[in-house]
Amino acid sequence: MKLVIAATGASGTVYLQRLLDQIDASANEVHLVMSTHAKQVAATEVDRLE
Repeated sequence: MKLVIAATGASGTVYLQRLLDQIDASANEVHLVMSTHAKQVAATEVDRLE
């Protein structure tokens, strides 16, 4: 399955991380699109974003 996941600058990056942790990347084609603000929020809310 092909998945496109988009993140805006809204708080909630922890939920995005949980979603990405649950997706089997070996069985799915995953593309993550993040706005500039989403990257800034992610940097303050989580240590890593895969």
